[in-house]
Formats: sequence, structure tokens, C-alpha cells
Amino acid sequence: MIVSSPVISYTADTLDRAHHVRRDPAALAAAWADGRRRIVPVWRNQHAVGGTLAPLFLADADPAEAVFLGLVEGAPWFAVDVSAAEAPPDLGGAWHDLRAVGPALGAGHACVLGAARGLLGWHRGHRFCGACGSETRAEDGGHVRACTFEGCGRRHFPRLDPAVIMLVTDPQGRALLGRAERMPEGMLTTLAGFVEHGETLEQAVAREVAEETAVIVDPASVRYVASQPWPFPGSLMLAFTARAETTGITVDHTELAHAGWYDRDVVRTFREVADSGGGPALPRADSVARLLIDRWLA
Repeated sequence: MIVSSPVISYTADTLDRAHHVRRDPAALAAAWADGRRRIVPVWRNQHAVGGTLAPLFLADADPAEAVFLGLVEGAPWFAVDVSAAEAPPDLGGAWHDLRAVGPALGAGHACVLGAARGLLGWHRGHRFCGACGSETRAEDGGHVRACTFEGCGRRHFPRLDPAVIMLVTDPQGRALLGRAERMPEGMLTTLAGFVEHGETLEQAVAREVAEETAVIVDPASVRYVASQPWPFPGSLMLAFTARAETTGITVDHTELAHAGWYDRDVVRTFREVADSGGGPALPRADSVARLLIDRWLA
């Protein structure tokens, strides 16, 4: 099969974050009253999508529950969590997980829907102050949650979890690929893991590879490739390439079900993960892991 490098999903420079609007109650009110306003609903991590593979919007909502995403071509976009409803609102389309439709959406829409999912997921997990346990309330257009207890008053900001993802090659040019039990059947992908406190990104690359496979990476070979917001639920993927100093594999089965070395001719025969056929599959087209593999194949 011929594999072409995809555009990295969720990274389009579509959204003007408009920080000045967030912090100005009058500007926020004006944005909400703007006739071009769009309200993106999210129901239990699903989005409403029409037959043209474009997002569908709510006509109205409670502004107190809305998160200001920013401006798209000058029009204000908001997001509202409607997960409390037993069923999603009927907007004339279908509801899908973003991971299922992200590759088919336009790059701009995928970016904005990813921001909506990530921000609303953060709100759901921060209803209470992590310092004192009191309730929090949304401020600054939904980009801050402030503790309501006067004795605390801590302000909490949306956080991202940095994660490294790496394509490791050996002296023969083979790629180290693996899969975890939670992944789709047959899928093989690059290794990845979260960055820990007190380590650099390069150290995280070497540590994760060694922990999961016992393969030793040359730290001097680690090279940055690209980054990707990954709102599932709230990571920033930092992609690298690296060279292996050793090739013996001992799989940590608490992390991976399988890992192995694969050459290009073999990987070119892999199917798409969405295909129903058997055999090994490539990672999803919307992932930076796929970009790393496609660059290596090219």
C-alpha cells in the first residue's frame, strides 16, 4: 500500500483565542449577543455532526454554562456541556466521538471541537478546589475556575499533560512498534508515555522506551518532530525520533501486550485500523503516531 503523510489533526490555526474577550465581562456579553455566535454542544464526549461532516450547533443555551472558545473568522464560538441530559439534543444529525470523525472533519472544525472537548472535560473534573475541597465557579469565559471559599480563593487554570511519543529505529532501519491491550484489534503504533516531574523531554523518551521494552535509546539521537493537542482527555503529544543502541526486547506487560522490530516493506502491508480485515493495522490517521510512521516510510 502507498502511505501518504496526513495533516496532523486538531492543530489548525483556526481559532483566535481572544484572551482580551475572556477577561472583559462586557466584551463577553457582546460576543454572546453577536448574531454570528456558534454554540458547540458536547454530550458525554460526543459531538453533533451533520451529513456534510460539519458540526451542528445549539440555537441557544444558558450563558452562565458556556465556555468561550474564541473567534473563528471573527465569529464568537462557545461550548456547552449537555451531558446531564439522558439523551443528546436532536439537532438533525448524528452524535459521534471526535476520535471517530476527527480525520474526516475539516482541519479547522476538528481543531475547535477538540478545544471544546478538552476544556469541558477539564471543567467536569474541577468542580471542587484541589486545595480546600470547596466548590469552584467558572470565570474568564470558562478559562479559570475560582475557589468560592474566601479563606482560600485559589484560581485553577486548564492544564495539559505533556506526553512524549517516539519512533525508535535500530541500526538496520527497522522501527520499534507495539500495542497495548486497550488499543483497537491488530493496531501497532509507536511507543509513548507521560513526562514525569524533574525530567527533560529527551530523558522521558529514553526512560519510556527502556521501561516498556528494555531497549536502550541513545539520548543524543533524540530529535523533535512535531506536537499535537490530544483532547482524549487532555494531553499535549510531543513527537520525536530516536536511535536504539540495543535491540533486545523485554516487554513490560503492564504497559504493552506486544512490541517488535518491523521493517518498511512489512509496515507498508499494514491495513487501516478502521478496516474490518485481519492482520496488523496502522494507527489512526488523526494521530501524530501516524505522522511519525509515514515520515519513516517515506
